[in-house]
Amino acid sequence: MSTEWKMQGEYLESCTCRGACPCIYLEPPTEGDCTALVGWHIKNGQYGDVPLDGLNIAVALNAPGPMAEGNWKAVLY
Repeated sequence: MSTEWKMQGEYLESCTCRGACPCIYLEPPTEGDCTALVGWHIKNGQYGDVPLDGLNIAVALNAPGPMAEGNWKAVLY
């Protein structure tokens, strides 16, 4: 059994890679590692019967190499 969910909102990303971050395309980071701050603002959303409207989420992370290889350090706010 799965819970239905949906979200609409805004996404923001900033990282230490040069230009557009290649990590989201499973490419190696341009600077050897990737330190990033990623944020979402949920304008409208729900998870099952739980409303998500107006919530903000932030992730601070460091990937020591290509993200697909793991070994991330991350904090979720």
